[in-house]
Amino acid sequence: MLPPEAIQEFKIVWREEFGEEIDDDFAREKATSLLELFAIVSQVEAPPGGDNHDDATDEKFS
Repeated sequence: MLPPEAIQEFKIVWREEFGEEIDDDFAREKATSLLELFAIVSQVEAPPGGDNHDDATDEKFS
């Protein structure tokens, strides 16, 4: 369960991003879903053969 401070912070971010006020229950549901998504994404392994980005792009910003 998320602490009340995290719920309040999520509500502030939601208001700044979407211009909507949300209640605590909605904020808790969406924040929990977001954390679950992050947990899944963080477990995804890189494809075989490297980091899957364009080396030419790296040269432009070196």
